[in-house]
Amino acid sequence: MARAFLVWILGLVTLVPYAGWYLLFEAEHGQYPLLITFIIAWIIGYHGVVLPLIAAWRVRKFFRFLEGLASGDAVPAAFNDPETRKAFILNLARENGVPLFVARCVFARFEQGLPRQETPAEGA
Repeated sequence: MARAFLVWILGLVTLVPYAGWYLLFEAEHGQYPLLITFIIAWIIGYHGVVLPLIAAWRVRKFFRFLEGLASGDAVPAAFNDPETRKAFILNLARENGVPLFVARCVFARFEQGLPRQETPAEGA
């Protein structure tokens, strides 16, 4: 996230002023729309493109982490306890810097992929 912000700041102090200067003094009439669009898009639209990409990367990193966990019955059994679930969701939200409802949605999606534990039938 800090790198993306740094790239935006560097573009804001280098590319945007140069594009403005070029627009005012060197550009031909046909280049005006492109330069104006670039300046506005860099100032306003950069985060609209970059932040969703960063969020997708974080979710992908989280799912790779979950894939790397020990397989077998240990993972589904650990999430049967409500306190463990709550602690895991809170930790997920804090470490990835996402809101709690997003962490709950990601955890629910993760839970769908877990194998179901069958309970023995009563009286059998």
